[in-house]
Amino acid sequence: MAETETRKMMTDPPSAPLYPRRHAPFRVHWNWYLLQQCNYGCSYCPEVEYKRTKTAPLPILNVSLDDWTRIWDRLFGLYGSALIRFAGGEPFIFPHFIDFLAMLTEHNAIDVTTNLSFDVDEFLRKVTPDALAISASYHPEHVSLGEFLGKLERLKREGFCVSAALVAYPTFLGSLKKTIEGFDRADIQLKLIPFRGKYQGRDYPLAYTQDEKDVMRLATQTRNTDGNVINAQWFREMVEKEEKRQEEIRAYNERRPDPSPPPAPVPESGNGKSAPPLCRMGENYAKIYADGTVRRCCCPGVPVMGRIMDKDFRLLDAAGPCDVPCLCWKPMKLGEYESRWETLWQGLVHRKHPLKTEGD
Repeated sequence: MAETETRKMMTDPPSAPLYPRRHAPFRVHWNWYLLQQCNYGCSYCPEVEYKRTKTAPLPILNVSLDDWTRIWDRLFGLYGSALIRFAGGEPFIFPHFIDFLAMLTEHNAIDVTTNLSFDVDEFLRKVTPDALAISASYHPEHVSLGEFLGKLERLKREGFCVSAALVAYPTFLGSLKKTIEGFDRADIQLKLIPFRGKYQGRDYPLAYTQDEKDVMRLATQTRNTDGNVINAQWFREMVEKEEKRQEEIRAYNERRPDPSPPPAPVPESGNGKSAPPLCRMGENYAKIYADGTVRRCCCPGVPVMGRIMDKDFRLLDAAGPCDVPCLCWKPMKLGEYESRWETLWQGLVHRKHPLKTEGD
């Protein structure tokens, strides 16, 4: 969809109340890629590529806490209580991030992906578990399993919703069974993320051997039922269907060899071309990048909707067309997964702002 069309859909008066959102998952999900910087340097992490290439990372946004408060108060007025998922980089090295979280949790539910290297004592003094979940990333190159689980179990005892994730990097697969058992004993959900990238000249996830896949499937057989479902879905969509996805991407790149221009406008009806599918990304979901720009999803080629700091920033008021190959295992394309959107997009709900649906 052309950028001018995107802007028009953002600025036209809404045809219905903006909150609650009219379709599942009935609230806005923000995925905030807050910064590129990280205090770790994992060998498998694409977010620290700037360290390897010696290029400068995007600068951390210089916005005061008072200005952030005004920005997010405005968005709360438009869309109600949202779920904001932070990732990076390591969010806790963002200046005054704990105070930032305390402000955001007044109206929004927050989920932070973190390596747990932050000051837990300060965090517990300033942030309550009413509206914040910790999605901890376990990085065996930097921390032992015992130390990592100890911090996570402390946060769990203090009332925080906690879970963990581990990238299924080839060098971790030898100890994966022991790792899964450790999280299972602690009754903490472990999400196993298939590795996407090169290792020893081989492309993953296509290069996983059958033995490696069998070990990874152990993550679908724990006592955490929700975790089993998530891991089974990720394995199916990101490993078993990867070959088909790569074929789709290759075909798309042949049609559009230059990924920088935005997708073409929607074809007029009757011109013999099939229109791109409609998607609710940009309406019920958006991704904020480290420089403040917002796109409707994370796929390459999706145009910028604006900046989160813009005084007139708006999400789409309805599903919009998109012809970019979808990399997501829980897309919001119309005709795909609608009956499961509420389940696939579950997340922490603010205790003072319960989730409302169209019928409420």
